[in-house]
Amino acid sequence: MATNVCKGCSGNVIIKKEEVDRILSKQLPDNLIVSDEIYQKRLEACYDCPSFLYGTTCLYSGCLVEYRAKFTSKNCPNPAGAKW
Repeated sequence: MATNVCKGCSGNVIIKKEEVDRILSKQLPDNLIVSDEIYQKRLEACYDCPSFLYGTTCLYSGCLVEYRAKFTSKNCPNPAGAKW
């Protein structure tokens, strides 16, 4: 089995930076997203986490960390304890 195939689907989990940027370029209401400072701190925690896969994805949520980290309603899904 290929290591870059999602467990839950047959899609490729390797996503190019351009695609992540396209997803993040969508306009989101200010009350749903965190400040730039909080966003950067969340990303730093994700990038340092051993559960950060493929340079884009969280092992526990399956989400693109750059997308998940933007939302006020989201948190770190690490079962050992949230890192943000």
